[in-house]
Amino acid sequence: MENKIKHYGRAISIIAILVMILTFSPLKAQNIQMEHWYFGQKDIDFRYTNGNSYVTNTINAPSLQQGNSFNGIYDYNGDLIFSVIDGVIIDKYGIQKGILNGFGKKNSFEISIVPIPNSCNEYYVIGSSSKNRFSNESYVSFGVVNYNENTGNIAFTNSAYLAGQTIDPSITHCGIAVSNTINSSGNRYLYIVQGNAQNSANPVGYLSRYEINSSGISNPVIVFNVNTAEYTPIEVDLSHDGSMISWGGGASSDKIFIVKNLTSTPSLVTITPNPVNIYSTHSSYHGVEFTKDGNYLYFSNHGNNAQKYDIQNNVVITISNSYSTPSGIIPVCPQIELANDGLFYIPNGINKAISLNPINDVYGEKEINFNNNHNHIISLSCIPMLPDQIDGFEYTQNQLNCCVESNIFTNTLPFSSITSTWTPTSNPFQNGQAQVSTSASFTISAGTKVTIQNMIIEFGPDAKVIVEPGATLILD
Repeated sequence: MENKIKHYGRAISIIAILVMILTFSPLKAQNIQMEHWYFGQKDIDFRYTNGNSYVTNTINAPSLQQGNSFNGIYDYNGDLIFSVIDGVIIDKYGIQKGILNGFGKKNSFEISIVPIPNSCNEYYVIGSSSKNRFSNESYVSFGVVNYNENTGNIAFTNSAYLAGQTIDPSITHCGIAVSNTINSSGNRYLYIVQGNAQNSANPVGYLSRYEINSSGISNPVIVFNVNTAEYTPIEVDLSHDGSMISWGGGASSDKIFIVKNLTSTPSLVTITPNPVNIYSTHSSYHGVEFTKDGNYLYFSNHGNNAQKYDIQNNVVITISNSYSTPSGIIPVCPQIELANDGLFYIPNGINKAISLNPINDVYGEKEINFNNNHNHIISLSCIPMLPDQIDGFEYTQNQLNCCVESNIFTNTLPFSSITSTWTPTSNPFQNGQAQVSTSASFTISAGTKVTIQNMIIEFGPDAKVIVEPGATLILD
């Protein structure tokens, strides 16, 4: 006889008769970043390595001449649900389904995909853009993607502009960052940094916070409103605990900025990087990334060593670079991003991204190879961005939960057992079914004996079975 207790689609088979005290708890994600990075026609799968590189998979996508920003969302099996390239929404079959307001002109810099709170298979797609050599437009806008897991099809609906020149014609640069959940409803914060170019006669800059909820993205609050030339970001990063936000100063700026105490009494800190030898004409610091513990901020610019800022001690440290030639091996692009494996990655401007270990500051332990199919994506212009993500949030885990929650559970209320035998014809879930499911926990009470025969029990994301001391559970 065989019984299976399934959690999140993973089955535990127990054969013969066992008497034990058990507690089945929900499966937790071991990592807190995306398992996949999406790059147009290919993706990087951090679950599998090939030497010191990661496995690259081919994805259905339109042929691209060049792309600036990419992102994708995956299901619990690691299969692509949909992707976004420069604000263009593309389904898993490679068919374009829509374009974010103001995008689709090679001008996007960050694309964030956010699960809609209290919903299943629905996502906000948020994009930011800044003026650059491809476009003179700057926007932050969002739309909604609905995914049908039965057919694999998606539907896209544009929603609204949130920032940029549509709201304020003087704005030239916009950047975004999305927080982890802020309450039990799954709401989040969206932070927008925006301003005009440093050479403007009338500089404008401010940091805003919006609430992401099931009704939309709304309730804007100005965190800072300063008429300086410091709010012209390319990339924005939020610390994992949501207490700090940082950005590089954008075009021609040699400063890094951190706002501390975001949700209480915010304060702005300006960081001056150590002098560097510039062999690129682009000297601005664009790439910023916090460590998981929030003790350091790493940043990089074109053609130079990365640096890190010790937040507690107010010290900037230059990281020695063993890849010391500008032949395509040295990390030369301005972006830096934390990956699922706990390493930072910096594109090298030609065909790969080089790892930087935040524990020992060693380069090159791992590589992401874009190979020849990606030469149009990572170029010496270094405009393309690594996939944006919500730090501290595992996208796959959300889809895993969604998959279970979308089922109709045969039990939704917690209960305690009495001494009994559960069979397909007689059980506390639904008589006449050998395969049942529960969204609530249940308890095998002290002093009782429960025997389960020839059944499969599936558990929702928050459900577990608790066997109290003195109770007996037999899987027969």
